[in-house]
Amino acid sequence: MAILNTVYSNAKKSIYEEVAKLIMQRKKLLNYIKILRNIAINITTTPTEIASILSVERNTAFKYLKYLQERAIISSKNGKYYIADPLIRRALREPDAKDQILEILKKF
Repeated sequence: MAILNTVYSNAKKSIYEEVAKLIMQRKKLLNYIKILRNIAINITTTPTEIASILSVERNTAFKYLKYLQERAIISSKNGKYYIADPLIRRALREPDAKDQILEILKKF
């Protein structure tokens, strides 16, 4: 079991680094983290739900989602967005995911 925990810990760190790289040049990067965490926790989401969470227009939420989809971190089907990779989804559900990503961003 210790080996699995070590593998997961290393994978989680890599996932957070990749997410940080994806969003580091974006304005309002916290919104991207909120979106990813929301999708990870709720399994799927719609642009309307994201707009509500971020208090933005639906078109703005769609732009955030499109950016993440173009970078293959999320996918969509029937108007709902989801994280296909179970390891990424699990890592982003961790309570400290946001803090870990922000900590990595400080180093860039």
